[in-house]
Formats: sequence, structure tokens, C-alpha cells
Amino acid sequence: NDSRCVINVEPLGKADAKYLLFRKLPDDKSTDRAFGDLAEALNCLPLAITQAAAYIRMNAPRMTISRYLDMLHFNESTQARLLEKEMGDSRRDSTSLSSVIKTWQISFDQLKNRDSKSCELLSLMSVLDRQGIPDFLLSPWFEDPLEFEDALRPLEDFSFVVARKEGMSFGIHSLVQLSVRRWLGMCGELERWREEAV
Repeated sequence: NDSRCVINVEPLGKADAKYLLFRKLPDDKSTDRAFGDLAEALNCLPLAITQAAAYIRMNAPRMTISRYLDMLHFNESTQARLLEKEMGDSRRDSTSLSSVIKTWQISFDQLKNRDSKSCELLSLMSVLDRQGIPDFLLSPWFEDPLEFEDALRPLEDFSFVVARKEGMSFGIHSLVQLSVRRWLGMCGELERWREEAV
């Protein structure tokens, strides 16, 4: 298990995200703005973009980028169901999990088994406003500052959360937040974390 072999895949820049979407949907007649809006709605995450493009392609011509965006913004339940669709990729093993939410849920399960404190921190962050979560709201959950830092590190390594304002606050991608909430719901723990946050 050599950490030097790890390749961090960061969100793309908006131009690259639009280009990826265009490459996946070359026959789509949507406007340049629609391509950009969808890339932004998916946080410019390559996995999410690939998943959305596969869904649009498989349901064309009825499904367009604009219709997909409308469904994505309809409500959280519709958004989650849309992102849970397994489209598959003809170049992959048919048993592979290509769904955005299911892919992240595998990581959440791994995190829960490996580091329960990190999992608790992620669970708490998922039920708060996703931007500008101050560290003073999170650190009291831990016995000391080192325990807090140790719990935070895996979340940053998995790119589930990002530090902002010199590390004094944190953000969580909306799609990651949605995925964690769905995962907590499946585990029967969502209401517990909502109560803990209050």
C-alpha cells in the first residue's frame, strides 16, 4: 500500500468540465451556457459529469441538458434519485458501480470501518450548511485539538471537505453532502445527526 501511487483527482476548472461534458455529448444542441451550468451544478467533478452525460445520452432525444438541470434542481429527493442511476459504461466491467452516490458510499463505508471519528465528523458536517462551517462548531466534538486534526485529515484526503479561510472554516461539496445524507438515511442515522447538530 504505497501512498506514492495515489493520484489525487481534483474537481476540474469550469472550462475543462464543460469540455468533458461536450466530449461526452458531442451531438447535444444545447447552448454553451447550458453546458457550463450543468458542469457547475455537478461541482465540476469528473465522475458526476460522466454519470450525467451517460444518463442524458441514454435517454435522448427526450432528455436534454436543460431537462436534466431542471430535474437536478427540482428537490433533494429527485436530485439524489437522478444521481443514483447506474448508467454503466460499455468500456467497463458490467458489474462496476458507476453511480456517483454509490461510488462515494463505498468510500463512506470504508471510512466508517477505518476511522469512526472521521465518519462522525463527516456526518455532522453533512447536516450543516455546506459552506463556511467554522472550526469552533466542530472541534468541541473532540477531546483535544490533535484528535480533531486526526479526524479531519482523512476527510481532506478523500476530498470530502475543503479547508477555507486559512483553515478556520470548512466546506463540503453539495453532491458529497447529498450523498452522505442519503448514506446516513440508509443506515438509519440521519435524524440522529440532525438532532446532534441542533
